[in-house]
Amino acid sequence: MTTLADRIELIEPMGLYADIAGLKDFTRLPSLVHGDPVTLDFSSVVGLPPMTVPLDEYVQALGRAFAPFSATQHTVTGHVVEIDGDRATLHAHVRAEHRVPEERAGGGPVTSRRTSSPRVRPAPRAGCR
Repeated sequence: MTTLADRIELIEPMGLYADIAGLKDFTRLPSLVHGDPVTLDFSSVVGLPPMTVPLDEYVQALGRAFAPFSATQHTVTGHVVEIDGDRATLHAHVRAEHRVPEERAGGGPVTSRRTSSPRVRPAPRAGCR
C-alpha cells in the first residue's frame, strides 16, 4: 500500500464522510465509509473516549444528532496518510458548520462552528489487515 492510487482510496471516503451529514444521507453513504462495527474517536472534538459500535446504531445516532439542523457543511482538508505495510492511518483537519433554524435559535447564534483534527484508521479492505 504505497501508490498514489492507494492514498486516493484512503482519502476519498473522507469526502463521503463529510457528505453523510451535509446531505443527510444516513442510508447509502455510511456503509461506503465505515466498516461494521465502526470504531469512533471523537476525543479531540468532545472528549469522549474511543468506542466501537454496530454501524446501524451509529447511523441511527447520526440521524438524531443532525435532525435539528437546517443545514450542515463539513470540510475535510490537509490529509496526511501514513502507510505501514498493509495498514494506514489518515490524519485530516475537519471544519464543521451547523445551521439551526432561526425559530429554534432563540436569539442565539444560528450557526455553530467546530474544528478538529481526527485520526482515522480506515476500515480494512480485501487483502488488508
